[in-house]
Amino acid sequence: MQTATLTSSLAPRSPSMAALASLESITGFERSIMRRLDTAPATELVRIGEIAHRLGGTAWRIECKCHAKLLDREFAKRGRGNKDTEGIGVKAAARAVALATNRHPSTILKDAQIYRELLQNGRSDATGLEEKTFYVIALSAHNPQKALRRMAKMKHKRPDFSTRDARSLVEDINAGRTPPCELANGDEMLRHLDGVSRTIKQNFIAHSPKEDLITRYYSDWRDDIDWERERLKHDKKELKKSIVAAYKQRGAYTDEAIAKELDRSMEEVRAAVQELIAEGVFTEYVREGGETEKQKGNSRRKLLRLKGEPLGNFYQGARPSSNYVPPADHDDDDEDDEL
Repeated sequence: MQTATLTSSLAPRSPSMAALASLESITGFERSIMRRLDTAPATELVRIGEIAHRLGGTAWRIECKCHAKLLDREFAKRGRGNKDTEGIGVKAAARAVALATNRHPSTILKDAQIYRELLQNGRSDATGLEEKTFYVIALSAHNPQKALRRMAKMKHKRPDFSTRDARSLVEDINAGRTPPCELANGDEMLRHLDGVSRTIKQNFIAHSPKEDLITRYYSDWRDDIDWERERLKHDKKELKKSIVAAYKQRGAYTDEAIAKELDRSMEEVRAAVQELIAEGVFTEYVREGGETEKQKGNSRRKLLRLKGEPLGNFYQGARPSSNYVPPADHDDDDEDDEL
């Protein structure tokens, strides 16, 4: 008996047992990590917070798959149908799983749906969305996967893109409307918010009959507006960096190619390019090709030119890579436009 016990204890653990041990070790580290945060420098706190945020997303995705697999197995034991009075069917199976996991049956059903429609086969690997609510909202769209990709794009452009914005996005998509959040122009928004901030200061704060109104309402309101202004300014700086990178690294030499590469509107890109020209990053637009008999009268594209870049590069036939083709990771854009 002792030999048998020893042999079984030395047997290799199953992959699921190894996963269980890894998860238990992570939860055991929590108290130790919390203590060390008191003396951690700011840069490490930012990094730790980012990783913890991703771990939160990892946790609910694992839970969704667990609930989906438990539901499948319970349903397989009970047979087909939805006859709750007979104790068979998917709802009866969900109740059984809910009892075993201390969850509500509707949670089990929703988690299983999220896994099958949005998580299975790594479908959500590239979205970058960690909040589960985005996935729940996506399920209400006619095409949940495409809706989730649209949300991910908006979140990338606007870090403050909220679940409330996501609900409005799905409502507009289902109704066949272009969502207002996708129509907004950054420069217009910045000018509007500048005016709102001045109005709050000059009209509301300056003429407030009670100090209490300023401290309880107006100051917080203006702080929120100013935060949004700073976010838009930061986004504008990042857009300019991305434009230069697209030019240098991806061969996007025209406004159209840059807009497609960055998935931004032509209006945004052209406004940012004009500022880059004014700042001296780009010097001017240059016509593609030279003045040959074959090209006379033909329409030639205007290519951007970096400051200090030899002008002769643009007059030796077509510019290398100027016939821009978007990379393969943007193949889904046309499908998204059909939403």
